[in-house]
Amino acid sequence: MRGQMRRFLTLLGVAAWAWACSSAEESTVSEEPILYEASELALVMRKMAAGHEEYKEKFTAGEWDASVLQQWKQQHSKMQSAQPTDPGAIGEEFKVMSAAYVEHMEQVIALVENKASQKEKLEAYNALIETCIGCHQVHCQGPIPRIKKMKLSVDPGGVTP
Repeated sequence: MRGQMRRFLTLLGVAAWAWACSSAEESTVSEEPILYEASELALVMRKMAAGHEEYKEKFTAGEWDASVLQQWKQQHSKMQSAQPTDPGAIGEEFKVMSAAYVEHMEQVIALVENKASQKEKLEAYNALIETCIGCHQVHCQGPIPRIKKMKLSVDPGGVTP
């Protein structure tokens, strides 16, 4: 009798384990993957970053293009009205910093159009990038290392601040 009971409990345990494993596999296989859909604001900022990264070498070499910067200003200004991932996370600081970004962009454009010195343009451009870093210290810190790499070297030795 004991042997039969032990055998029955063993079979019951194996069956329960097999059923639990098959149920877990079925549930994970049948679940549809959740795809991340970037918010309007995230898409605007990704385009901003791509542009800054694309033109970094040109600007560092003194190849400034006011028309490109004007287009950026128009495109980048959309961040002020773009829908964020979490609307509750965007506060007054974002409005202030995004307005400061646009103002810095206007300063860079004016320096380029007025043929200011390379050093002045580089410093103004880096101030523009600093507004991004300042805002991201409050909202969404993840991109800060990427943004820091967008700064241009003002030092003739090539060291980025």
